Amino acid sequence: MQILNLVLAAVITIYIILIFPIFVNIHAFFCKKTGKLYFGIYVFGVIKIISGYAHTCAGGYVIHLSDKKAVFTPYSSIFEIKNTVAPLKDYHVIKLDWFIEIGSIDSVVLPLSAAYCLNFFNTIAKKITFELKPYVKINNGIAVYEDKEIFNFYIKSVVVLNILMLLISIIKILTEKLLYVFRERKQNQ
Repeated sequence: MQILNLVLAAVITIYIILIFPIFVNIHAFFCKKTGKLYFGIYVFGVIKIISGYAHTCAGGYVIHLSDKKAVFTPYSSIFEIKNTVAPLKDYHVIKLDWFIEIGSIDSVVLPLSAAYCLNFFNTIAKKITFELKPYVKINNGIAVYEDKEIFNFYIKSVVVLNILMLLISIIKILTEKLLYVFRERKQNQ
């Protein structure tokens, strides 16, 4: 009887660990003045997984993960992202906050027009998102400056996932890689 209770407790514990929701916060900030995109990814909003910044250079973009570590990625690899993002469709964005600062020294008409268009498209996106996924909360803000040349974009997103979803994504990616290897091997024979 004790062994059955231990087995049952172990199964319940593993089940809870596999399906326990993990909230991943993604923060990003683009500054036109510096030309850099700063980012940070946190678990439960406090445990930092990765942070850094990215900027463009000749032939691609560079992602700086620390003062000593940077990764160069050519522009041609952007087109390959579509295939690598497919396993991430299982994750759910539950919150999206964005804020834009727009300003122009010359005229206030252009920033006001851009702010109006952004607000209009955001309203449409909120309506569509509410119909498709009513649990997603979208908040936005726009600040318009009259005598200041500025363009800054802040975004904060919360994604919910669990260990089971991570394992399924890893299995999907590995399966796709194995299928690719088998197809290549078959074509070479």
